[in-house]
Amino acid sequence: MEKININKRVVNKTNTFQVTNDIIVPDIKPDIINIIATNGIPYIYKQDCENGRIKMDGSVDCYIVYLSVDGDTRSIQTTFSFSNILEDNNIKENSNIRYKINVSSLESKILNERKISVVTTISIEYTVSEMQTIEISNELLSDVPMLQKREENMKIRSLVGFNTAKTSIKENMDIDNLDEIADILKVNIDVVRGEQKVSYNKVLTKGECNINIMYMTEDNRIGNIKNTFPIMSFIDLENIKEEDTCLVDYNIKNMLFKINNREDHSVTVQIDFEIYCEAYEEKELMIIRDAYSLSNDIDISYKNIDIEDYNENIDEEINISEKIKIEDIKRVLTLEHRKTAILKKDSFNIEGEINLNLYYEVTNKTGLNVKELKIPFISKIKDNDECDIICNNIDQNLSGEELILNIRLLMRKSKNSHNNIELIDNIKVSDSTNNNDYSVVVYIVKKNDTIWKIAKCFKVTMESLIKVNNLQNPDLICPGDKLYILR
Repeated sequence: MEKININKRVVNKTNTFQVTNDIIVPDIKPDIINIIATNGIPYIYKQDCENGRIKMDGSVDCYIVYLSVDGDTRSIQTTFSFSNILEDNNIKENSNIRYKINVSSLESKILNERKISVVTTISIEYTVSEMQTIEISNELLSDVPMLQKREENMKIRSLVGFNTAKTSIKENMDIDNLDEIADILKVNIDVVRGEQKVSYNKVLTKGECNINIMYMTEDNRIGNIKNTFPIMSFIDLENIKEEDTCLVDYNIKNMLFKINNREDHSVTVQIDFEIYCEAYEEKELMIIRDAYSLSNDIDISYKNIDIEDYNENIDEEINISEKIKIEDIKRVLTLEHRKTAILKKDSFNIEGEINLNLYYEVTNKTGLNVKELKIPFISKIKDNDECDIICNNIDQNLSGEELILNIRLLMRKSKNSHNNIELIDNIKVSDSTNNNDYSVVVYIVKKNDTIWKIAKCFKVTMESLIKVNNLQNPDLICPGDKLYILR
């Protein structure tokens, strides 16, 4: 008897909701004239799962960049908290939960010179699954006399297990010794998955955290610092083997960016991560697809098992070149990808729009400028499968007032490969109702007939059917062919 574990997906939903907060400008900050940009990073710091519901508690670390009454660019750093509940009867206390969180939009509005209203739209994509153990046994047919069976050798991914581990990075990011930071204007965090290594019931995960901080100095100059830090952790998984496949996700649980003393010329970065690992082993199984007896009648009942591998992806590349004129632009500080939307899709083409925020400086003026860019694209596609558009890379070149963008998109399709397996659940054996004497039957092949179906119908072996009719290729029988059957 073989056992396989399947990771059955029971819930796949997205909750989108809004959080509204009023922000008071700190006393040490000047009054607001105009909001230049608002950006934020979301994360979940706590999750509770019980029968029928999941509660997520999280925060958005937000930076509001504004023009002050002094004519300077300044920033307010604040944190918004939120809670979200997903209710579904399929959720169990021990369910396996994966999620993706995004800020769809951040909209700021000045209420007065000391107060700002911020509306944050957050989306959380929930995937809930549960591990089910399936027993595969061919022993039910072991006592059936003169058994004929059709078998298939199948390779199946069996879930070894899943677990999480916590880790963190705490580093100082150095800035130019000539710079004295007044405010952090913007933070970008990009987590890149790395390699995994299995050893002694543990998975060693290696990733990278790319951090980009834009800041304003006391003398109104804008600077950038970038750095990459390793993320490493050991995740306990019993019975895992070196050849098993691991799927790893990195989720931010908390973060802190703190400007150090002026003489230090650095920013302290602390980020807490939860690393999720899901492991599979490949099993080779012999599945009995169908059976009959030459001497008895057998009634077989089956159970259907749906095995889904929904983590495989197929990528198709889309390349876009765009030239944009920006008046009085001096230099590009950073180019932020906000989202890529699919506007229209059919069996032949996909049309979409890339939304970018351009952070730049202009000539003859200090301070930060932000311009929203909407770049349309159209591309031919091979099929009408569901897909996501991912911005993979943006190369930029500034020539005078002309910004040249070369954008590489990935059209990512989830390859939901299903193995629908019929497993024998129960059998009943009875005396044969066919007591005819030996005879020869001439059978005319019908549409969708196979040698197996015909042999099963007349309770003869496939080998005898092939031999009597001298079939060179049993798979090449056609409607209208005559077959002789010796019974």
